[in-house]
Amino acid sequence: TPVLRQYLEVNDLTTNPDPILRAYDVAYVLWPTKSALSLYLAEDRNWRVVWRSHQVLIFHYVGASRHP
Repeated sequence: TPVLRQYLEVNDLTTNPDPILRAYDVAYVLWPTKSALSLYLAEDRNWRVVWRSHQVLIFHYVGASRHP
């Protein structure tokens, strides 16, 4: 299915995750700490780590909103 394909692309970072996350208005991401997506979001100025543990990170989207 398209949603599963998008999830796998974001998880594996085989595509730019930003358009997919914005399309679904994702405001928070909880993901394994050492994953490709977590490493990517940690370097993206539009995302901030708001909580961390040894196993997961929670990111909050702080970039420009699509909706006023």
